[in-house]
Amino acid sequence: MVGSSPMQAVLVAPGVKDKKVLAFRRDALKEKDAVAALMRTIAAGGVRSAFYVFDLARVVDLYRGWRRALPGVRACYAVKCNPEPALLGALAALGAGFDCASRREIEAVLALGVQPASIVYANPCKPEAHLEYAAEVGVNLTTYDSEEEVIKVKRCHPGCELILRIKGPDGGEARPGRYFAETAFTMAARVIGKRTRGEVREYWIDDGLYGTLSCIPMDHYVPQPRPLAVPRAGEKTYTSTVFGPTCDSLDTVVTGYQLPEMSVGDWLVFDDMGAYTTASGSNFNGFSTSDIKTYLAYSS
Repeated sequence: MVGSSPMQAVLVAPGVKDKKVLAFRRDALKEKDAVAALMRTIAAGGVRSAFYVFDLARVVDLYRGWRRALPGVRACYAVKCNPEPALLGALAALGAGFDCASRREIEAVLALGVQPASIVYANPCKPEAHLEYAAEVGVNLTTYDSEEEVIKVKRCHPGCELILRIKGPDGGEARPGRYFAETAFTMAARVIGKRTRGEVREYWIDDGLYGTLSCIPMDHYVPQPRPLAVPRAGEKTYTSTVFGPTCDSLDTVVTGYQLPEMSVGDWLVFDDMGAYTTASGSNFNGFSTSDIKTYLAYSS
């Protein structure tokens, strides 16, 4: 770990050091309210499409929590959960290892200066070409759960060490990917359309189930969007449906959900949007998840 403190180490980490990082305070507010206040400032600056805020300090807090709870266990972050370079760089600076499932994930981690010994090729069914690449770059630890995979590893990467995967009880969620990524990211989506049907309100936003909100069908995320605007006491709410931006009727974010009256140009905030969101989004209908900007920030 570089620097006199974990936060300083993160701020000079690859993937972070060359980017603008916004500072905000959370001491007088709940953490989510403090993030929302920062997002209002960003939105007021002229942003017109969905965006993320990634709180680097949240990752530092989570890493400290891991070390306290599991002092002898090195965290290996699952890159597939969220491959944001700033998150990978921050975790590397803090001392984490990495769980990579493909050649591209290994390449992304190595590009940040991570040593091959800090990578586990954690895919029990690897393409031969990817396995040969791991051998070339010195990633010498992988997972398996079948005799056939052992034979393949012996043929393509004979110097590799093996970790046996054992199926545990269903229902468990200590996972290092979700633990570090989920709560560190907050997303704001802009209302781009509206339709009123009596007392029912229908809204369209510029992210949806084919974008970063793919976490709804794929990862059982339960969205609880709230207006970015400061709530007013006693404000009336309406039964509302929120759709994503595509032309597919399946692109429905929430149905029968209570929201105050919204207008085109207003924003909805989605909390805990770091796990299996940008990683699993698509470019369906021409709406690209890569167009959603991430603002780096750290709270104090």
